[in-house]
Amino acid sequence: MNIAQPATIYRDAYTAFDYVLEKLDLDFQLLEEKAIVTAKGRYRKNPAALHKARSPLVLFGENLELLAISVDGQNLQEKNYRIDDTKLELENLPDTFTLP
Repeated sequence: MNIAQPATIYRDAYTAFDYVLEKLDLDFQLLEEKAIVTAKGRYRKNPAALHKARSPLVLFGENLELLAISVDGQNLQEKNYRIDDTKLELENLPDTFTLP
């Protein structure tokens, strides 16, 4: 088994997150062969962020299947998000919003 060594990150390399998670509700359905997790989060643009322009919200995760995604109750169009094996990136978000 090959375990990658973590990279060193120095404090002066840190910046404020572009978004602040104000509230998070998680619902877990534990089934025999899988778990279904539903997350509802309230986000807002971080006024302390260095990126003042519209930057994407990046959510990291592995071995996940996206079943549905919406912003403020409206289904998100495919042009407004990207998904790969390690992350989900959401574009064109309002200053405050709720997922899902």
